[in-house]
Amino acid sequence: MPCFFNGMEAVLSKNLILICLTDERWQRIVEGHPEMHSYRERVLSTVREPDFIGKGENSELKAVSAQSEDERVLVVVYKEINGDDGSIITAHMGRTKTRESLKKREIVWKRPNYTE
Repeated sequence: MPCFFNGMEAVLSKNLILICLTDERWQRIVEGHPEMHSYRERVLSTVREPDFIGKGENSELKAVSAQSEDERVLVVVYKEINGDDGSIITAHMGRTKTRESLKKREIVWKRPNYTE
């Protein structure tokens, strides 16, 4: 369950950093990925409880939730800033190919009982 911090929804990452999602950022995500309009809560829960987290290209992190009936994965890109807070950059749905390419990157955290 997200909390509200300075008027924004926020969740704790696996590094115990408060990651925020503003309404403005959510609107930009939905504009770029209209299929995401009903996934706001799932985006937040993916940061809080991902299946795994991979490193991005520019110090961002990619939280992945691979639990889906149609083999799609939810990828949430976020950044932890100065050890105190952070924000969601974007989110999108991907297929199995997306999951496989993410797993080729450095995995920084994986759910203990996660099976691929």
